[in-house]
Amino acid sequence: MASLNLQERMEEVLKAATKIGPDVIGSAIVSIEDGLPIAVSQLSGDAADDISAMSVTLFGTAGQLAKEVFPEIPLEQIFMKSKKGYIFLNAIDAETVLVLVTTDKVKIGMVFLEMRRNIIPELSRIIAQ
Repeated sequence: MASLNLQERMEEVLKAATKIGPDVIGSAIVSIEDGLPIAVSQLSGDAADDISAMSVTLFGTAGQLAKEVFPEIPLEQIFMKSKKGYIFLNAIDAETVLVLVTTDKVKIGMVFLEMRRNIIPELSRIIAQ
C-alpha cells in the first residue's frame, strides 16, 4: 500500500471528524497566507473556496482584535452560531486553520472535545512532519 501524501493524510483526519456525528456538514484546512483550502471534506468546489477565503479573513480580523485585547497571545478559536448551524474555526498552527461546519443539532461539547483531543493534535503532527 502506497503511503499517503500530506494532503491525503489531512483529508483522512477531516473524514474522521465526521465521526462526531451526522450533523457535521463539512470541514476544511485552510492556509492563512492565501485563504486557499489545503484539504477539504464534504464541501464542494466553489463552496469550499468561498468558505475558506471568508474564514481566513474573519480569523485574521478577529486575530487583530485579540492582539489589542490580549497582546502577545495569538487567537486560537472562533465559534459562530446561526439558526441553522455552527461554524468552528480553530488554529492548527500559525499558518493553518481548521474550519468545521455543522447543523444546529450537533452536540457542541462533543465538537470542542473532539477538536481538542484528536483533530487538532493529529493535524498538528501531520503538518509538523
